Formats: sequence, C-alpha cells, structure tokens
Amino acid sequence: MAIQPTLSGLLLPATISLPDTQDLRDWPNIPAEVVCRHAKQLGAAGEALFDSQMLCFGEIGLPVPEFLPFDRVLLRSPRLLRVQIKTVTMPSDHGYAVTPRKGYRGSPQGMRAYEADEYDLLAIVILSEGVIRYGAATAGRQRIPLSAIRRLREDPRASFDAALADLDGEADTLPVPGAA
Repeated sequence: MAIQPTLSGLLLPATISLPDTQDLRDWPNIPAEVVCRHAKQLGAAGEALFDSQMLCFGEIGLPVPEFLPFDRVLLRSPRLLRVQIKTVTMPSDHGYAVTPRKGYRGSPQGMRAYEADEYDLLAIVILSEGVIRYGAATAGRQRIPLSAIRRLREDPRASFDAALADLDGEADTLPVPGAA
C-alpha cells in the first residue's frame, strides 16, 4: 500500500476547532437569537437548497464571488441569468417576508437597496419549509403568505417558470410541455 507523505511544512492541526452548533439541534424549532447567531450558516444552507433544486430542474447554476450583487448565475440560452438568493427562516403571523437588501450590518456602507439592474431573478428560500419561491427582480418587500407554502411544495417549478415568463421572454427558451 502506497503512503503519501505530507508536504514539508504542511501539517494538519492536532485538533480542529469547530463552531458550537448544538443550539441548532432542534432545527427548525429554534429561537430567533439562534437564527441570528448562525445567519451565515443558514444562508449557506438556503443557497445549497437552491443549488439542489436547480440541479433537479435540469438547470446549471454557478456560484459567483461574494462581492457581486447576485449569488448565482444560471446558464440559460440565449443569456445568463443573475440570481439573488435570500433565505428566510421564521414566519410572522401572516407568512414570510423578505426585503432584498445588500451589505451587512456594521459595514461602512450599511444595508442598502439593490439597484434595478443588479440581478434578474429573486429566489426566496423558506428554509424551515424546504421550499423556494421565485420571482423576477422587483424592489421592495416580498411577502409569501402561509397559504402559499403548500403550493410551493406541490409544484416547486411553478413559480420558477412564472418568473422566467415575467422576464423579457428571451430567458425562457424551453418548449412548453404539450404545445405543438
């Protein structure tokens, strides 16, 4: 059996210090302060759910650097679609709400609205429900009533197709099923 020696000067740490995630054990039934403490991790989980759904839809999505105003690029002929992914975990009494904003608290620029042309498609991941609602890029607060969750679960592609249809028509080049 061949053994690959480690490279000179490249030693693995004796112990690996991982963040304590014990407070996520009861997901999705966790308090808001736990959601805030693990916001980056839960956001990454939302992006992973998006990636999974795109693969299941037969789409090719590629991650982009974090400094861009969108999270993924979908390779769709005849052009690329820029996708902004927002993850929400906790509902209010009326459903889930997201206000797409860029930046982060404590940054010199702070949180600010996206410009109209910074992304093409908005994917709102409702992580606790395992569903995604898609929409053409729009400004302002997006609301998803609790009653919509069932439809998103039963037909996960419907809002994606509707969002593509809302774009300028060039983005949706797939044939309509059953059309002659």
